[in-house]
Parts: sequence; structure tokens; C-alpha cells
Amino acid sequence: MRARPAAAVGIVAVLLLVAGALLATVLRPAATTSALVPPVPGAATPLVVLEPALLAAHGGPVTVSADGQGAVVVAQGRAGDVAAWARGATLTTASGLDDGGGVRVQRTDGSAPAPDPSGSDLWMAEASGSGRAELVLAAPAPSGPLADAVLVATNGTDAAPSRVELTWTSSSVPVLAWGLLAAGVLAGAAAVLLVVRRPAGRRRAAR
Repeated sequence: MRARPAAAVGIVAVLLLVAGALLATVLRPAATTSALVPPVPGAATPLVVLEPALLAAHGGPVTVSADGQGAVVVAQGRAGDVAAWARGATLTTASGLDDGGGVRVQRTDGSAPAPDPSGSDLWMAEASGSGRAELVLAAPAPSGPLADAVLVATNGTDAAPSRVELTWTSSSVPVLAWGLLAAGVLAGAAAVLLVVRRPAGRRRAAR
């Protein structure tokens, strides 16, 4: 008779483990966090540079989308290459997030003209389009020699796209998944105990 409850508990354990595993993998919900790059005082700058600390602010993949008039270019490159490209030009630098989750920006005025960034061999990845461009970075590093930055522009001379948005996607394992997995393990252990621990009377009869 003890085999029946053990089997029932074992089935429950399997169902809990399967549900927890699915919720932690295939059915894991994805959460997104977005932030807009605010305009800087004065006239719009021809370049917008998104620094590594901002790109990696929430970890995981980040999508950079830009909307504006005419040609739009979103280019990913090593932070040093992007800084060298923009050096001496008037630009907006987005360096990170403030305590409220907004993007910190700084205006730098310069006199050097910036070349058209479209098609440069400095870029590791580039997206361009008419009126809109979007680029996805898999897992940007916040600092170090492998840290990347993103340049947003039109042709390097005209005003940069008026709307620049970053969207981070995270898919952390939900607490419910851990709870289901833990409950499945406990139920499995209970099923094993039910099978192993036979009644004392039955053990004496077997002797």
C-alpha cells in the first residue's frame, strides 16, 4: 500500500521539476527597461556618443534605436575608436544613468568637422536607414579594452537624430521557478523515503 502514495508523490515531484525547468528556460519571461537620451541645451549636436557604462547599465543585450530626418546611422566600435572619431567635433555624450534612471548627458562644443560615419571600417557593427536605424549589442562591457561605444549621427554635419532610445532586455530566472524546483526536489526526496522506510511490522514479518 505504501507504493501508491510514493508513486503519487513521485509524479508530483516530476511535474514540479518539469514546470520549474520550463519556467527557468523556455518560458522564462523577458523584462525590458528603456531610457531616452535627452536633448542638451542649445542647438542639436551632429554626433551623439553612448559610452560603455551607459550601454552596460542594466547588463545583457541592449537595443539602440534612433529616429530622425533623412539618413540615420548607428555604429558600434571600440570606445577608443569612437572617441577618436568624434574628437574635436561638437557632440553630445551620454555617459550613464542617474539615480532616477535617466540618462546623463553632456554637451561638448568643438570646431573640427566630423566625417560621414556611414561605412567606416572602424565600426564593428553598423545600422543605417532613412528616418530610423536600430542596432542590437549582445553584451556590452562597462569598461576595459574590449568596451564598446555607440555613435549616433546622420552625415556627421547635420543634426543628429532627434530621438535616441536604449532598451535593455533581461531574462533573469523568476523566483517562482526556483520555488518549483526546490519543491520538486523535496517531493522527490519524500517519495524515496516512502519507498525505503517500510513499516516496522512488515520488516519483522520478513525476518
